[in-house]
Amino acid sequence: MNIEYLIIGIAVVVVAIIVFFVFKKKPTLLKSIKKSLKKACKMECETITIDGSVNFMEVVNYFKSLKLDKEKHIPFVAKAEAFKEILKFEPKKQVALFIGVFDEEATEIIHSQIIEADELDAKTREVLGNEDIVVLT
Repeated sequence: MNIEYLIIGIAVVVVAIIVFFVFKKKPTLLKSIKKSLKKACKMECETITIDGSVNFMEVVNYFKSLKLDKEKHIPFVAKAEAFKEILKFEPKKQVALFIGVFDEEATEIIHSQIIEADELDAKTREVLGNEDIVVLT
């Protein structure tokens, strides 16, 4: 009976360690993306203006069109307003998104766009929640 408790205890510790390492990467990744945003202000960033609402599926299709390497390319969606000083961006519409791809190997943003619109659709609002930046997986 003591062996069973020992095995269960070891299993719990192993699961806790795995969970720790899985979730530990995300804050580090977000910090790296935010840091590379400072370099992004030097990049040419296409601005797309939409009359109406942003359709989240169009954002997803943009990323799909880029043929990304899942091992090193990390797509993200950010509220442009939260980074407008870094991006030196003055929105002309109600909402703006900064979408891009972070290259982990080069530690830089390799693709980016600013999307301005009158509003965000329900799916985009759901994905962003209360976060300024969200990494898409």
